Amino acid sequence: MQQALLKAGCRADVVTDGISAQERLGTNSYEALITDWMMRGLDGIELVRLMRKSGNNGYAALVTELNIPAARAHAIGEGANEFFAKPVVAADVVRSLTQWRERRASGERCTPASAPALAASAPLGLLEPISTTSAWRGLGATIHRVLSDTIPLPLAMGVLTGPRRTDDLSSVLVLVDAEHLLELHLTVEASRASAVEVARAMLGEADPEDVKTLRDLVSELANIVAGGLNVSFSGEGFGFTLGLAKRAPSAPGEDGLVSAQTVTAPGLEVAVRCVACVRNAVAVQPAGLREGMVLAESVFSTSGGLLLPLGTRLTATAAERLRGAIKGRVVKVCVPEASPA
Repeated sequence: MQQALLKAGCRADVVTDGISAQERLGTNSYEALITDWMMRGLDGIELVRLMRKSGNNGYAALVTELNIPAARAHAIGEGANEFFAKPVVAADVVRSLTQWRERRASGERCTPASAPALAASAPLGLLEPISTTSAWRGLGATIHRVLSDTIPLPLAMGVLTGPRRTDDLSSVLVLVDAEHLLELHLTVEASRASAVEVARAMLGEADPEDVKTLRDLVSELANIVAGGLNVSFSGEGFGFTLGLAKRAPSAPGEDGLVSAQTVTAPGLEVAVRCVACVRNAVAVQPAGLREGMVLAESVFSTSGGLLLPLGTRLTATAAERLRGAIKGRVVKVCVPEASPA
């Protein structure tokens, strides 16, 4: 980011925590502030507030993993001019700053835009508990550990940038925590060439034309990562169940808390994208119970006996048995979003 700003003709000072940034703002008259939302000592929202309180109407941008409308509205409402969800492309930040400069030079008023109104049920608060966990902050380390145990190569971690390649083989899993009304959308992708290198490392040989085997291998990597994430989050009080329904790969603009990582070795790159998002529970009639749904409440028989506990993913057999046992009663379930036909 600093190099991109320097190339654009800016002098850029960099600090690594909120307190240091506050000290710099107090002793310098900066034209722009580009800050992470979550930092040690003082968060980015508070920095923007202090900047505006001091009378500085310069450019202010917040960078965050909270890629949801509620987070953007909150940032703009606190005085930010722009909001960038990770992973951030430096050129987008420079372009936004340049456009702000041009508007200001033309005499246009460049105060922050008004935040859109939000319903009281906006999901930002539901994502905050998971965003502050060591499990979420340590996603990269967990992914590196479980894949290093699987792929016998010296793996390095990186940040995923750029669009998805058209030749990528992908596997998408949905993990559901019905109690906290949360979902993790996990996407693992690899080009065919990268999948071939993984196969050679794991199996000793690989046929580049055997796409089915390569696709199955990518799916196995996704299951391994999902298992590692489940163990990690269970230590923080979350209970994720694997939802059966699969989705298309998560788009960069998808609302939610986003982590995008790459695992690399010579000749291969595996992309791992994880999106935490809110999943509202819905009430369904017994006839509407389907395989893949996750119970958002424990279900009891008419005599008070427990039939299935909260968080159970329904199999086809379990859904059929439950339909017969609770005739006339609605059940709250989380329904993982299905992939398009």
